[in-house]
Amino acid sequence: MALSEEVRNELVELQYEDKKKGHTFDEKSVEETLKKHNVTDVKAKDITIYKSDGKNIDGKVGDKTGFDGAAIHIHNEDTLVFDIT
Repeated sequence: MALSEEVRNELVELQYEDKKKGHTFDEKSVEETLKKHNVTDVKAKDITIYKSDGKNIDGKVGDKTGFDGAAIHIHNEDTLVFDIT
């Protein structure tokens, strides 16, 4: 499965969460965005978010590299879904 450019753009936009507007960037919000675009074979448990602040990686990388963002890894062996955004 390859995500469309439209879906990828929406996922990038989702990374700039605005909690005051009720936006949250987490596995559940990624799953909801995918469902909105009829990608229904991905569940929150299939999604890992790697953030430059150190979430799901060995340590904070943004300060050293200047990278400030996230990578979304989608992986499900049963449905053969693999993608990185």
